[in-house]
Amino acid sequence: IMSTQDPETGGYVYFTTLRPQGYKIYSQVNKGMWCCVGTGMENHSKYGHFIYTHDDSNNTLYVNLFTACKLLNDVYALTQTTKFPYEEATQLTIDKDCEYTIAIRHPFWAGSGYCVKINGTEETVSVTKGTASYVKITRNWKKGDVIDIALPMDLRIEQCPLLKEYIALKYGPILLAAKTSNAD
Repeated sequence: IMSTQDPETGGYVYFTTLRPQGYKIYSQVNKGMWCCVGTGMENHSKYGHFIYTHDDSNNTLYVNLFTACKLLNDVYALTQTTKFPYEEATQLTIDKDCEYTIAIRHPFWAGSGYCVKINGTEETVSVTKGTASYVKITRNWKKGDVIDIALPMDLRIEQCPLLKEYIALKYGPILLAAKTSNAD
């Protein structure tokens, strides 16, 4: 995602190749604009849409993404505190008394040691490393309850889906990259 926007000018890339050391052409104000510029701007504005979701009856709140934010509506009130992915954890603080289920995402990339603690007490959770799921906890939440989630990350290799001769190095959900030149 970061590679789609020029860090110096803010221009958007037209095309991002999977080829190692591929070049990019960024848009330039009043010189090089195309439809992808609009899509590029639109993409960044949508990242927060699915941090949380809920079922139709508001009985279950799904925590889908790990990003620092606050959720406040008629039913739910909580604050997520994290420096993810720079730290392998996130914390949810309940900001309003209410009874419902919180479904916390267990990502497929989570390493061994994924755990959930409520007010310092570790919950018994059933997750399988390498398999995406949700850990569901139903209770009468009190304002000030704290949920700590450990999100351990492992280094792994993934083949690119359509170009099997290329691989990607990932650490947890993060695609790793290196600055290179033609000489490299």
